[in-house]
Amino acid sequence: MPDETGSVSFEFIGRIESPFDEKFLIPRQPGLVPIRAKLIFYPPFNEAIAFDGLESVSHLWLQFVFDGHKAAKTSNELRVRPPRFGGNKKVGVFATRSSFRPNPLGLSLVKLLSVERKGNTAVLWLEGVDCLNGTQVIDIKPYLPYTDIDLEAMNVFANEAPVEDALIVSWSSEAIADLEQLQATGYFLRQDLFDCMTAYKSALQALIELDPRPSYHASQSGLSREYGVSFSGLNITFRCQDKQACVTACHDESFVSKV
Repeated sequence: MPDETGSVSFEFIGRIESPFDEKFLIPRQPGLVPIRAKLIFYPPFNEAIAFDGLESVSHLWLQFVFDGHKAAKTSNELRVRPPRFGGNKKVGVFATRSSFRPNPLGLSLVKLLSVERKGNTAVLWLEGVDCLNGTQVIDIKPYLPYTDIDLEAMNVFANEAPVEDALIVSWSSEAIADLEQLQATGYFLRQDLFDCMTAYKSALQALIELDPRPSYHASQSGLSREYGVSFSGLNITFRCQDKQACVTACHDESFVSKV
């Protein structure tokens, strides 16, 4: 029940373990890239009996908090600039899925890969997650195809994925050598989220293809700019110019983001 101020408190049921160390590189919507993640539950919500019957579900609604996004937690803006409009046009906050909201709540539709039972507890393996590593989860609910799909639904602003904005990604010989060296030395990809370096490389390329650059960077024709991001514990650098991107390094040394 709300208190006298109109506020209500929630108890976190668990946290997300994902390869996203930073907001930069996270897809702007869930499901665009089949990135795997774990949902680790806190006691008593981790008891296996809470998941009886969940194996019959293919997808889940994930309700979470933008707790790793400091600006989102303090936002009271009523109009925001969605990336869909190149960051140049403002619309009402309630007409968008921006993380800059009156309350920093997120909602994502994700694929349930498996329910991993460990004795009397359970962990969920998910796919298509768009959450920072460590994101706190409020609740999960099963997706219901007969009611959660509306064939007449539309959104004039964003009716289809923005495939026209995709980047063409290449890899420098140095970046490929970096991955090969890490694989040869048995580098452990955090949280077992990737089966091998090949899977890691494919996921990273798919994420860069979505063009994670700030909209005002992407619109600057001819500008060549280097970006850096930590992804699943590895420090990645790539250079973009217009619709071309080249991954230049993948290493596990100390790193300062260039974004």
